[in-house]
Amino acid sequence: MRAWQIVSKSGGYMTHKNNDRDGWTRPAGLAVSGVALALLGGCATHVANLPAGMNPQPAAHQMQMPEGAIVSIQFPLVAAPAALAQLNEEYACRYNDFLNHPFSSCGNSSFTNRYVPLLAEHSTYYAAELKTILGRYMDIDRVRLEPFVLDYAQGRFINRPVLEAPGVSTLIIELYELPSAMTETVGSGYTPTFNIRTAASQSPETCGNLVMVAGHHPFYKPQADDCRDLTVRDAPAFAPLHYYSAKTAPLTDYPKHKKALQAGFVTTSESVWEKNQDKYLKLSTEEGFMATSDTIQNDTSDWIARMAVHALEQIDLPAVYRQSLAGYVRRYDPALAERAANQAPQPNDARNLAIIEKLLGAENDWLLAQDDALQQSILNGNYGRSFRQSRRLLADGYAKAQGLGWMQVGAVLAGGFSSGLFGGATAYNPMALSSHVINTEALFAQRSESLSQALLQELVPGAELRAKAIDVTIEGMKTSISGESQDDIHRQLQAIYKKLRK
Repeated sequence: MRAWQIVSKSGGYMTHKNNDRDGWTRPAGLAVSGVALALLGGCATHVANLPAGMNPQPAAHQMQMPEGAIVSIQFPLVAAPAALAQLNEEYACRYNDFLNHPFSSCGNSSFTNRYVPLLAEHSTYYAAELKTILGRYMDIDRVRLEPFVLDYAQGRFINRPVLEAPGVSTLIIELYELPSAMTETVGSGYTPTFNIRTAASQSPETCGNLVMVAGHHPFYKPQADDCRDLTVRDAPAFAPLHYYSAKTAPLTDYPKHKKALQAGFVTTSESVWEKNQDKYLKLSTEEGFMATSDTIQNDTSDWIARMAVHALEQIDLPAVYRQSLAGYVRRYDPALAERAANQAPQPNDARNLAIIEKLLGAENDWLLAQDDALQQSILNGNYGRSFRQSRRLLADGYAKAQGLGWMQVGAVLAGGFSSGLFGGATAYNPMALSSHVINTEALFAQRSESLSQALLQELVPGAELRAKAIDVTIEGMKTSISGESQDDIHRQLQAIYKKLRK
């Protein structure tokens, strides 16, 4: 993207000394309409315009995974108060650093932090949508939603997993839908920021990172100089929010190109923009609409799914699975995991490993029920219905606001969690939105000490999962297990292993 010379309305240049770490002086005033067009045109692209090498076409339902392996979709389910406070402080000013634009938005009235609360709820909806669309190309039961709480501590953003015991992942898709800080582009469509990574052994030069959009962000630096032994979950993630932090975490970068997937490079694109489809947005708000792999119309989500499946086709899946399985084995039997890693087996190790893989299958069966309930609650419960209503309002506001300034409805809508995570049956009610925002914020504060459990309970009530019993049969011993949480299930599985281990 080329640098612009930004001219104020008076014809002179306006500069602003921003608080960036480099201390440079950058232009602050800008002709917003021109920049908005650049954001949506010159710097963003549609999937159809991507080069062929970056637009793979995997066959439907053909992707085969090792038994027990999953694909993980990680996303912010909610932003904790400390994270929201920091974003509110820095978002409008540092937004163009995030976008890699050659000007500052600090102090510019055309930029706002008003839409920061939409970050988590939009990311959550599109993560559930991505899982659904992945079902077009692979067994959807092998795709796991892994929400996290976006928090902020000691000057840096951190992710706290909602689910404490994740499964054996072979690929991670980390997804954000970061709201625009430029009022003229709010509501203009879906522009995801995401990263796809696997075990570092599959691309040591990039520590396992394979794909990233938007493409200029750095990565968190791994502790070891040689990262090739890092598992999928240990591979360094990208750092799109570090621009808004008070402190800079140790960061690094890897070779990047805008070409087909290739070991040794991160395939990148600055921005992929899903332009509003007015007919679909209207249809998705109508009574009875259900978000399914057949009804969702989102070429960008479909492209992310295809890139993920293509990545799975390029890597040594069995090797990645075995490496990830070692971490799961360690939770049952650390000594066994150590011997397996050092290739120093004892006589009963093969049998005990087979038992643990059986237990993994049982845990995955229970998690499948939880994941399905979470996915459906996000997409087709009150959360999804109110999200689609607010999405349509924002899109209508964008259409009506071109050249006229931003509609007040957009400002009110973004004042809190508009999709009503804690809102119950009356989550979406435009006439009572202000009181709803107050209520959700109060509930958030009350539950902050046990936030992860509260979030999951709101979306997937434990009562639904208590009815899900799993029968585990190993060497003629049959045990039925059930519980309200993944930790409950895992404790019961550990007890089974202790009985059977030799």
